[in-house]
Amino acid sequence: MLKCTAGTSSPHLTGTTFGRSWAWAHPPVPRSVRMAERGPVPAADHRPTTSSTATSRRGTGRTLGFAVLAALGVAFAAVIALVALVALVAGAGVVSPGSSGPGGTTGAAGWTGGRVPTIPPPMLALYLAAAATTCPGLPWTVLAAIGTVESDNGQSSLPGVHSGANAAGAEGPMQFEPSTFAAYALPVPPGGELPPSPYDATDAVYAAARMLCADGARNGADLPAAVFAYDHSTSYVITVLSLAGALQAHGTG
Repeated sequence: MLKCTAGTSSPHLTGTTFGRSWAWAHPPVPRSVRMAERGPVPAADHRPTTSSTATSRRGTGRTLGFAVLAALGVAFAAVIALVALVALVAGAGVVSPGSSGPGGTTGAAGWTGGRVPTIPPPMLALYLAAAATTCPGLPWTVLAAIGTVESDNGQSSLPGVHSGANAAGAEGPMQFEPSTFAAYALPVPPGGELPPSPYDATDAVYAAARMLCADGARNGADLPAAVFAYDHSTSYVITVLSLAGALQAHGTG
């Protein structure tokens, strides 16, 4: 079950996945960004004055400015709440926004909601082994959900899955950018290539498990944060965790 708490500056997701309750807040917008969105302070605010009329005008302008900012905040929270509502209504059938993999912006989404996919046996074996041997407490279903969303478990024929790169520069079945893959490719896992390749399913799945582990998935400590680090999108987190829960309920392939 996923819930979104609206009406706050940092929308929260809460839920229960694999018997563990968790809460995750979208990182708040930095103050510098919020100030930039307000625009420059009117010149009148920089001039000292004792005029009650001028003070009244500035006070009214500030009140209106705060009202606009508050309205924008409510609108943003409403959008987040709508995304969560879609997830709650659709259950396992959350629609993927289009995935990117670590650091990317577009990708080869392989699951758009609905029927729980059957994981190909070779990929299922990789997800199970990588989760069990690389990151204690990482559910294999989270790896499988990412692999499904990113490339339909390596079965997609879209650019970047088997060769080359997609528009965002992502490569392989787990859609890594080259520099990110290089950071998590070693040691070479059993059955992997030497040198490691992002297009090799074994290398890619084990690298993904290491990255998730480094970003909060170890011992299941913070799965939402780990998935958010993989792709910086709240809707991506909802999609992956929803699919992971559906895979867990459905069984192994």
